Amino acid sequence: MLPCPKCKSKKTTKGGFVNSKQRYLCNGCGISFIKRTADYKMKIKPDMRNKILDMYNTKKDYINKYDNKHKKTYTTREIANSLGVSKSFVHKLVFANAKNVIHKVYK
Repeated sequence: MLPCPKCKSKKTTKGGFVNSKQRYLCNGCGISFIKRTADYKMKIKPDMRNKILDMYNTKKDYINKYDNKHKKTYTTREIANSLGVSKSFVHKLVFANAKNVIHKVYK
């Protein structure tokens, strides 16, 4: 079964449904809970989530003022503008799914 988020006990049982999601009951501390995912509050479609994370991890060609070609990652602002979502939404989604993201290294 799913471990309890409060006491970490594995002695949980199924306790019905809430908004078509499985509810669990902890036999250790007595609370009820629902399994949560990283973007449960954001109500985002999986294809949009994947697009944002892919763009965040992809490098694009960038030509600086000296005409040298470099690889540069997309910024959260560029991702937000191209997909029509807010910059803060992109930022929250990326860091909520941090284990799936290749972290940028700044010098």
